Amino acid sequence: MRTDCDFDLVIMGAGISGLSVAIEASRLGKRVCLIDRDACGMATSNNSLRIIHGGLRYLQKFDFPRIISSVADQSYCLKKWPDLIKPLRCVAPLSGQGLKRKHLASMAALLYSCFLGALNNPLERPYLDPRKRYEGLPFLDGLAPDGFLVWQDALLLDHLALVQSMLAEIRQFGGSVFEQSKIIELEDSGSVVKIVYQSADGGTKSISSKQAVNCLGAWITEFNKSLPSKFCLAFNVILKRQFNKELAFGCDGEAGRYFFFVPRAQKTVLGTAYLELRGSADQAAIEQSEVENFVELAARAAPKLELSQNDIDSVEFGVLPMRGLDSRGMPILYGGSQISRIGNVVHVLSTKYTTFRSQAFEVLKLLK
Repeated sequence: MRTDCDFDLVIMGAGISGLSVAIEASRLGKRVCLIDRDACGMATSNNSLRIIHGGLRYLQKFDFPRIISSVADQSYCLKKWPDLIKPLRCVAPLSGQGLKRKHLASMAALLYSCFLGALNNPLERPYLDPRKRYEGLPFLDGLAPDGFLVWQDALLLDHLALVQSMLAEIRQFGGSVFEQSKIIELEDSGSVVKIVYQSADGGTKSISSKQAVNCLGAWITEFNKSLPSKFCLAFNVILKRQFNKELAFGCDGEAGRYFFFVPRAQKTVLGTAYLELRGSADQAAIEQSEVENFVELAARAAPKLELSQNDIDSVEFGVLPMRGLDSRGMPILYGGSQISRIGNVVHVLSTKYTTFRSQAFEVLKLLK
């Protein structure tokens, strides 16, 4: 065993959370090492709707801090990666439920516009379209008795290209990146954090650091059993058909479910379903029956789509932390990231892709 080098900060786990912490720490002049058991940006970070959303739906719970961070980070992403992240028009029928009641939707659009303006977000302001039929979305006919709520979010066109851009920035600031390197031991002595890992060449090595950040996601508890340990599977279904190449749309389903359809290349991504994770994350899998049930519920929510099981192309899934289960046995997600510091190690349980930059700032504050 040998010590390769010393760092100011080691980030364990190179999903979108770890990548962002590494960038912001490197910008501050810290000697940074980012280490991952796989290739950077894989696992849960590579399996999402790829919507960089501004948090319009958080108005239902008056979660203004989360809206502010979402709108600000969305604006940052649109301006920093204009070739990879583009505006996407989204449409939701006003069905008379929750935020989708006409008068509430009108108030939400006005309030959300204020957030966009205050934070210099370049996206178009949301508005209500009173027509009961939206051009280009004929399959929503009959689902919008009060018209439609129309807004813009942002769509990530290529997740792996974004990862490579972030890695290039980390290296530009002098950061080190170790891929295919599985961490097998973490020791915080109080004065130094020692990490032992199995490197890509099969050897056992160690690195030392003043501080560390644990962004290992579903594997976060491997080095601290006191951390939250309940997780769920979040999955999206890739459909063979493309319903509209320029618009995303949603619709209400049974038992409070909401279905969102997002264009991707010549296909459509339908999301998102959540299931309790039973067993280890390494053995996680989605039962075909669960996929078929989700598609069937979506078909009943928007019958004019004429969805069938033959439309299923593939399934993407990731693992997210959860508070527990509701009375129906459905996962209850956290309202935001769970971040805590124990000794010289900050532990991060991320719940949302969009706010990776705000989350990184919060982590760095805890490290001071």
